[in-house]
Amino acid sequence: KDLGFNRDRVMTIALPDDPALQRQYDPFKHALRSIPGVQNVSASASLPIRVGEWIGIDWEGNPEEDFLPVNYTMVDYDFFETFQMEIVQGRSFSMAHPGDESTACIINESALRAMGLADPLGTPVYFAHPAFPESLRQVEIIGVVKDFHFRSLHRDIGPFIFRIYRPWLFNMYVRIAPEQIPETLEKIAATARQAAPGYPFRYTFLDDEYRELYQSEQQMGQLMRIFGFLAITISCLGLLGLAAHTTTQRTREIGVRKVLGASVSAIVLRLTGEFIRWVLLANLIAWPMAYIFLHRWLADFSYRIHISIWTFLMAGALTLFIAVVTVSYQAIKAARANPVVSLRHE
Repeated sequence: KDLGFNRDRVMTIALPDDPALQRQYDPFKHALRSIPGVQNVSASASLPIRVGEWIGIDWEGNPEEDFLPVNYTMVDYDFFETFQMEIVQGRSFSMAHPGDESTACIINESALRAMGLADPLGTPVYFAHPAFPESLRQVEIIGVVKDFHFRSLHRDIGPFIFRIYRPWLFNMYVRIAPEQIPETLEKIAATARQAAPGYPFRYTFLDDEYRELYQSEQQMGQLMRIFGFLAITISCLGLLGLAAHTTTQRTREIGVRKVLGASVSAIVLRLTGEFIRWVLLANLIAWPMAYIFLHRWLADFSYRIHISIWTFLMAGALTLFIAVVTVSYQAIKAARANPVVSLRHE
């Protein structure tokens, strides 16, 4: 699934909550950008995949009386360029426009649809949030960014709004070139320690943060693989024991059939055929239960695959193969036995 942004090789650095160090943000950013192997640098208040802040907005021409609730985050210049997000209308934040820090915002396509604007550029937007000074509550739309997944795929993409607000930058992002990554990381760490001596240099990669969104699914998948392997192993042992018991009970029948001219393949086919019927019946019982379980699990995702009949057919074919291989061992062993010995024993 296309997330709408590129998370590959993006380092996330936690910025210390220290006003004195925050004033050194621009020199630190400039020093990072000068490192060979660093492609771009930006920052925001919250991770682009863990946005949970809501705000109410109003705008000129709003047909509703209520504010529109939207997700929002504060960003720095180069945010969209660092994550390689596509601006579909207007422009990105730019230092060539000094007013962007106080009077500009960018919305996503979902916000554009929710606001019902045919021409959004230049539309005044009012932030209904007491944390903003009155002078910073009104901005205008300068661009529209293509929708991106700022939460896990369990949820749909909702309206989103961005603006620049330097006091609320808590996470810095550094996009690293694919060449000489270890050397680049060492230089970034040295630069960070020099810029903030006495503070621990803490960083993660956005890929790791993204994987944590699906940690429960990964754990469940691992448990299902373990229990699935155990279930198959126990089933094979049960089939092997049942086949051994069946062939022992039918030793005389097998001997008589061989004396009458039955081939080994015919005897094996007859013995395994009875087990195949039970395996087919078990599949017919299990398929509806598996479909209900998968359907309910996938219902938690806003974006999900469709359950194909081929999935069940392939699973059924695999169970038949395992059953035939398991039972055939005992069947072939019994079919190739000397009928004289078996009849004398009986």
